[in-house]
Amino acid sequence: RALAREAATGARTQDHQLETEDAELRAHAAPIILPGREVLIGVAVADRVELEDRYADLLTLFGTAAVIALLLVTVAGNVLVRQSLRPVAKSLEQQRRFMADAAHEFRTPLSVLRGRAEVALQHPRDAATYRAALHGVATESAHLGRIVEDLFTLAQVDAGQRALVRERLFLDDIVLDAADAARVMAVAKGVTLEVSEFEEAPMAGDAHALRQLAMILLDNAIKFTPAGGSVTVRVGRANGRATLQVRDSGSGVAPEELPHLFERFYRGDQARTRSAASSGGAGLGLSIAKWIVERHDGEIVLDSTVGSGTVATVAFPAT
Repeated sequence: RALAREAATGARTQDHQLETEDAELRAHAAPIILPGREVLIGVAVADRVELEDRYADLLTLFGTAAVIALLLVTVAGNVLVRQSLRPVAKSLEQQRRFMADAAHEFRTPLSVLRGRAEVALQHPRDAATYRAALHGVATESAHLGRIVEDLFTLAQVDAGQRALVRERLFLDDIVLDAADAARVMAVAKGVTLEVSEFEEAPMAGDAHALRQLAMILLDNAIKFTPAGGSVTVRVGRANGRATLQVRDSGSGVAPEELPHLFERFYRGDQARTRSAASSGGAGLGLSIAKWIVERHDGEIVLDSTVGSGTVATVAFPAT
């Protein structure tokens, strides 16, 4: 009662120690103002020893919770760090593999160049021999040039520096121009290149990139088609979409290899590998082709049958 009266005088908080025969008590009083301005006094009384024990228990509980929280934060932090570093590690691994593959691709033509030059310089030779040696040097130099150009394109793609300029154009005109250029390669290899279907196919895109796409598909088709075979090109519209299809009568690709053909430096079976190497391929063209198609919001599909050839089909969004 004395504590309540003291609190009623307007004191903000009141504390008091009480000792009885059985316990040492601690009391606290505070005024409570009701909405009607009526004032009540609240008094709380508890055993001091019990309170101290409870404080100790609370401190132990908070300490334990803090340790558990610290462990959880540490574990979660490690998990998050690993997850965040995983893409970086994967990117570094891809970069290391890319550099190793690139070095491997450069090693062969450089060795051939050096070998041809050393053989030609070992002894005096006639003009025809020197001419043949220089022809071989020119061929390997062209091979190196194509690898460098493809690597430069992919480096620009990875760095986000390869910008596309979209404009209204006709895919059929671009493909026809590429087919005329590729026909020289086809004739040199003894392959028939035919444009079987030709329909107007307007779309919005980058003319330079689309021509590069057509040249990559045509080059691959000619490269893996033996002499006497044929490459057929179709371009037009289907369901409002501009489409391009390149079909060859080459050796074809096994079903398990198809998903990997768009990977950089990927080579299929040994026969295709030898053919690609002899034709100056480095396994980069389809990677670039896929990037070009995706940047135009299109899709590219490869369908192949071993012994019957391969069909590459590209479809762009309807306009």
